[in-house]
Amino acid sequence: MRIRLHWMAMTFSFLCAAPLAAQQTDAMGKDAMAKDAMAMAPHGTFSGAEGHKAKGSYEVVTSNGKSELKLGKDFSLERGPDVYVVLSPSERVPAQGALYLGRLTRFSGEQSFAVPDGTDLGDYSYVVLWCKKYSVPMGTAALGGGAMMDKMNH
Repeated sequence: MRIRLHWMAMTFSFLCAAPLAAQQTDAMGKDAMAKDAMAMAPHGTFSGAEGHKAKGSYEVVTSNGKSELKLGKDFSLERGPDVYVVLSPSERVPAQGALYLGRLTRFSGEQSFAVPDGTDLGDYSYVVLWCKKYSVPMGTAALGGGAMMDKMNH
């Protein structure tokens, strides 16, 4: 009788533990997939251009089918007139095919700029902080991470 009760207790423990282990493995799998998605998202770090000071990070995030280029908390750029955030195939914006995302509202901290629906990020190599008034880049960042991925469908 003791052996039978011991066997039943072990079987019950195993049956209860198996679904829990599966749930934990499933949760770990979802976490890994989320980290993979983050690793694939275009992201990078700014550096100054043409003697100007720029630093900090950016990333392109997609939520509810809409993509945004987000400047990080650590973002900063020396002050300048008429500065825009631009996706460009080169480090200079007058390049054919440059896409203006918007004008900077502040020179440090987080800001977001909508990426138009249907934009193929593979067409661009840089995020440029472009002073439109003087036609000069103030900062650049390679469009890295998953930037060379296929078209982003929105």
